Amino acid sequence: MRPSLSIIIPSLNEGYATQKTVSNIIDTIGLENYEIIVINSGGTEILAIKDLPMVRLYDTPREGAPQARNFGATNASSKFLLFADAHLEFRQNWGNTILNDLENNQTSIITPCVTVMNDYNSRGCGFRWKNINMEIEWFPDVKNELHEIPFACGCCMAVEKNTFIQIGQFDSGTRMWSEEDSEICMRTWLLGCSVLCDPSVKVGHNFKTSFPYEVKWMDLNYNKIRFLFSHFNSQRLTTYLTALSQASNFTETLLMVLKDNVLNRRKELDEKRIHDDNWFFEKFKMRDWSDSFNDNT
Repeated sequence: MRPSLSIIIPSLNEGYATQKTVSNIIDTIGLENYEIIVINSGGTEILAIKDLPMVRLYDTPREGAPQARNFGATNASSKFLLFADAHLEFRQNWGNTILNDLENNQTSIITPCVTVMNDYNSRGCGFRWKNINMEIEWFPDVKNELHEIPFACGCCMAVEKNTFIQIGQFDSGTRMWSEEDSEICMRTWLLGCSVLCDPSVKVGHNFKTSFPYEVKWMDLNYNKIRFLFSHFNSQRLTTYLTALSQASNFTETLLMVLKDNVLNRRKELDEKRIHDDNWFFEKFKMRDWSDSFNDNT
């Protein structure tokens, strides 16, 4: 029987956390027929989960979180996908709610209200940027119904598989980690689909102060620059690049992005999109600092 939901978990050096997350999903999902796909890029302890009938394990080289999620989606059996980090804590009986949201919104990314693990008083329902450096601030949990948000956290997002394919999956050109969630959300909106938050589903996330793997600042800036070239008009692109130019290795990173055919990606997206970046910023009343930044430079 085809599973009703495929939960895809990338894992790198998170052995105990991955096992704990898998156990929590099994205890709380409230569904009888589902699969959990663990993409192990190294360092994942699997003894406690490898023989569970609903779990499928894949060992892959370390390429990055977007690539691992795309690999999991390709191998998923269900019509519906849920991407989950390896360090989450779900509350009871969330599975049917997410499936109902997906059934009724098949061209949308669905995300829960994200809390700090073990602290359900700290809650966020999607996020926006708080400055020109694309740092984020969370929206408060003040709405009771499914509602639109600009960006969803990649720690937990669900989508219909065909929609995921049609919008182009996670950007496989993203390096290792960062910005892949913001990028796929903006791309989803610009291609005529939507991103929604269901505040009735609460998921605890372990916001780490350090990583169990190496994170390079050049990769983080690479991903930001790739994002900007993919989606921003020339004026906004220039403004944000000027702000990012203060980062170390900026010129080297910029040249790497351009060498990796981001301009071809930009052209392909321009041909497909229904809305532009001006529409996105206006829709969400999201400040982009372009005018004030240009006035001061």
